[in-house]
Amino acid sequence: MSETVGKSGVTTITSTADTAETPTSIEVVLSFRVDLRLLHRQKRALIAFPTNFQLSHNQEEAVDGLLNMIDYIQDSIVDQGLASEEEVFPQMPLLFETAA
Repeated sequence: MSETVGKSGVTTITSTADTAETPTSIEVVLSFRVDLRLLHRQKRALIAFPTNFQLSHNQEEAVDGLLNMIDYIQDSIVDQGLASEEEVFPQMPLLFETAA
């Protein structure tokens, strides 16, 4: 579940769905500004991690968790109408493309 705060471009994200309940899990409500281009580049950097690089099982789970969190943030931005799907999920041919 997510809800929008009154200010334009500011959102509150509340996550209770699809989250495993554990003894240490808590509900978190966040309000923050997101640089969509930077978030997309950071996500691409995690996805492009070399496949021949040895990660432990715990490290792989940590990277997967970060990617899932980024996906949730991006989906929430689109679902709330704060940005278009094209703005949130641009087709960038290069990982760190520079502006022309």
